This record gives sequence, C-alpha cells and structure tokens, in this order.
Amino acid sequence: EGVFRDYHAPRSDELLVSPKRFLGSRIEQVLPPEVALRTRQAMDALHHTGTLQIFDYSIEREGACYVYEARLASVENEGILVMARDVTEMRRSTDTLRQAKERAEAADRAKSMFVAQMSHEIRTPLNAVIGMVELLLETPLSAEQREYAAMINTGGQSLLAIINDILDLARIEAGRIDLDMQPFGLAECLEESLDLVRHTALEKGLRLHSVVADDLPKQVLGDAPRLRQIIVNLLANAIKFTESGAVTLSATCSDHTTDQATVTISVSDTGIGIAPEQIDAIFAPFVQADGSISRRYGGTGLGLTISRQLTALMHGTLQGTSTPGHGSTFTLIIPLRTLDRSAAPTDAALRELSVLTPGNGAQPEATGPNHFLIVEDNPINQEVLRHMLLRLGYSCDIVASGAAALEALQIRSYPIVLMDVQMPELDGLATTQIIRALGDQIIQPVIIAVTASALTGDRERYLATGMDAYLSKPISLTALQDVVHHVTRHKS
Repeated sequence: EGVFRDYHAPRSDELLVSPKRFLGSRIEQVLPPEVALRTRQAMDALHHTGTLQIFDYSIEREGACYVYEARLASVENEGILVMARDVTEMRRSTDTLRQAKERAEAADRAKSMFVAQMSHEIRTPLNAVIGMVELLLETPLSAEQREYAAMINTGGQSLLAIINDILDLARIEAGRIDLDMQPFGLAECLEESLDLVRHTALEKGLRLHSVVADDLPKQVLGDAPRLRQIIVNLLANAIKFTESGAVTLSATCSDHTTDQATVTISVSDTGIGIAPEQIDAIFAPFVQADGSISRRYGGTGLGLTISRQLTALMHGTLQGTSTPGHGSTFTLIIPLRTLDRSAAPTDAALRELSVLTPGNGAQPEATGPNHFLIVEDNPINQEVLRHMLLRLGYSCDIVASGAAALEALQIRSYPIVLMDVQMPELDGLATTQIIRALGDQIIQPVIIAVTASALTGDRERYLATGMDAYLSKPISLTALQDVVHHVTRHKS
C-alpha cells in the first residue's frame, strides 16, 4: 500500500458537481499510476473469479495522509462498479485500539514478571525463617522461648499466605492457573479444611460445627487443594469476623447421578455481618467491608476475590448473604464428577479431565543409600536443607553451583540431588540437562527441583528438563519428607 504524494485526485464533490468532466477518461487519467495499476489488476481478478475485490491505498495531500478503501464488484449487464471510501479515521481508530491493546498486554506481562520475581526474592529468605523456626520448635525450649518461636512461625506463615494470595491473583488474571483434577474424598477434604482452622477458632472461644449430608458423594474428581483453599478462606473469614458464638460448615448434595453431583457447601457465622449493599463489593480485589474493619482485623482483602475466581474455574458459583450484627453465610455451589467407591477412575476418565500428577499419600520408609547432594548457592538455605535432612535421618554433601554439582557427581554417586533452580552462571535446569546427557557415564540420581518460583507451568517445565520432583520454597519438613519418600518409593 503505497503513499502517493502531491497527487491532486478529484474530490468526491468534484465528481458530483461535474461528473461529465471525467466521462470518457481512462483510469490512469483519474487515479495515481500505482492505484490505477492495482485497480486494473483487481478488475482482471474480478473478471476471472467474479468475487468482490478489495484493496487499500493512501494519498498524501496538503501535508496529510488519507487512506481509502477501494471495492470492485460486477454489476449484471452494467459492467464493473468501482467504489472508494475514505477510511482514514476508522484506520486511525483501529491503530489506536491496537496500540492500546499491545501496551496493555506488555503491562500485563511486566506485572506477571514482577510478581514472579518478587515472589522468588521474598520466598528465598522466608524459606530460612520458616524452615529454621520449624526446626527450632522441635528442640527442647523453655515455655517463653517456645512462645516466641511460635509467634515468629505464625508471622512467617501469615506473610507466606499473603504472598500466595497475591501470586494466585496474578496467575488467575493472566489466565495462567490450571486445575489439577485428581480423585479425592470429599468428606476428608471438608474435615481437613476444618482441622486447618480449628485451633484459631478454639483460641477465640468459638464453637466449630460441621453438618455433612449422608448422601454426599464419597469419591469425586476435582482439584482438592484448590477446593480446600476456597473452604479454608471462607472459614478463616468467618472466624476472623466473629467474636462470639459459632461457625458452621455444612455440605449437601443435589442432582446426584451415577457420575455427577452438584455439591452445596455453606459457611455460616454469628459475627459482625455485612451491609447488603456491600456484599458484591467484598468480592473485588483488596476490598473489605469498610476501612475501619480492615484496620481492626487486617488482611489483604484478596481471599474472597481468589475464592470466587477459583470457583468460576470449577464452573461453580460463590455468593454471600448477611445481616449486620447477626452474621453472614457464604455458599459455594459446585458440580463434581463422582466416582464409585469400589473402583478407581478409568484411564479414559482421567485423561478427559486432567493429567495425573504424583500423590502425597502415606509413603513407606525410604530404602537404599541415604547420603544426598544439596546444590544451593544461598548459604542460609544450605543450612536449612542440611538440618532438615539430618532431622529426617539423612546425611548430605553441599555444593554451591551447577559446575560443582557436575564435578561431585563424577566423583561419587548420590541417590538424590536437591537442585536449586535459580543459580548464577549454570542454573539448575541447565545442570540437570547436562547430568541427563551424561547418560551411563555416571549413576543417574533422582533430581528434586528446589525453587522459590511458584508460577503455573513451572513444575511441568522442570520435569521436562529431566527433574523428577518439585519443592517450592519455603520448604516445610513435612513437604521435604513427603517428596523424598515419594521419589525413593518409585525408585525402588
């Protein structure tokens, strides 16, 4: 599409006022040479195909560029109809919208990168805080020391929860969160959710009730951790905003068929309540019922936002009702695929819903050599992992770089390598690829990724490079034990 400069094309009003002036003129006499050529080509194409021909051209006149759209169509018994219209403003608007879209996408990518980087930078020192406090709480302490350590642990876990909320929100907004569909026991998921908040409720002197219908499906397919996250968010909010009385979790079932059920889960409290006009607002990010409540009770105001968006991913609904001074009820309605208790789900059913990932059930004790290799460039995190392994009954060697890990693996064999992903020069992914490329030249170890990154797709990316399992910082003693037992069980 060329720009034709200083061409004094006839204006539409000239054609209307004195059309006879152009009668009998050739196309080349009315249009710029390049446009005339393209018009001839369009006429030839129209003659051969009979289909509408469209092309754009630009003309610069009096210092301004004008864009025209030409359309050529066959008119029965009349020849060819050529129409041209000025689309300058429309194209400018389109360009403006396109540029705005590109800027918004660039800003979204920058935000996602920032959130991921901040998550990594915060999780790395937080790993040391939570990990070492967890180890400290298992040592002999005075009552006063145990109280202080418990307060540090509570603060660290609260900070981790905030980081996870912000990261979850960023992932959901970027469309980078997927559900991990697995078979699980629904009643067990509800009970685990209650267990996670039971201590907090008892500390406040609240009664915690559970009412579960008998016809609730026993085994379902779904994302149990995400469902538990929603329920715990609702329970934690109910406990936070209730000073006295009770919090009740109830679950009922409807539309129960052989392979599908609609489950209704409600959380009710006797707390401060919410004004009806504020119910919808509290599902918006960073919003609480009012500023004074935010200052009094704390929190980011992200829990309900994330819960509703996760619910939408599960094709369910989450609504709230409340009366100020008399409590609130939040109701989750979600469709779930049901499974026969006596049979595991078929491979076809699992493929239809998700890609299976290893579970973390009860594992047998690890067998074989118990001397591991830690590859970690952060000295504090080296000590956290070392002490955790010692607590679990393992010993270890420690190296601070990918290059040192390659040297160590060629000197002796290790059954398990705990591989930090983010390291300078040779990172964990590149180191793993080199280890796997060595093949039979070394005894191939089980490699567990240890990373402060927690974005959707990270686990799959790490496994694709040859890693066998994944741990996200901050690492708990239980999580480390579970993954070590899992990989040693499969290795044996």
